Amino acid sequence: MAICIAMIDELPFAAEFPPASREDWLKLVQAALKGRPFERLISKTYDGLAIEPLYPRVADAVPIAARSGPWQVMARIDHPDPAAANAQVLQDLENGATGLSLVFQGAIGSNGYGLDPSAASVAKVLDGIYLDADGSRP
Repeated sequence: MAICIAMIDELPFAAEFPPASREDWLKLVQAALKGRPFERLISKTYDGLAIEPLYPRVADAVPIAARSGPWQVMARIDHPDPAAANAQVLQDLENGATGLSLVFQGAIGSNGYGLDPSAASVAKVLDGIYLDADGSRP
């Protein structure tokens, strides 16, 4: 069994930036490529299909109804040692993760790792984490 804990973190500062166009992006790409061809950014699948580095939005695209909030950066926590898992949790949250995906021993996708599903182990893993925080630090 895996548990996902998501902490919503709004990015109000993004409103201060003007919207970017594909042309703006292409100018930055050309500067970064320093005269090398744009085609070097196009990769290919094993069967030869080209994968562009950026695709434009479809003109008549509509939001997907199931998506109701901002994207989350989820950190997978599966270290079997609760102290090591807690250190990983703290580091991941300090470095930009906005949520945790706790993976327990025996869960599908645990790949031989996983947290002990006991209450004591989970409490140690989440020690120092403010689960009811609104994104601001106490």
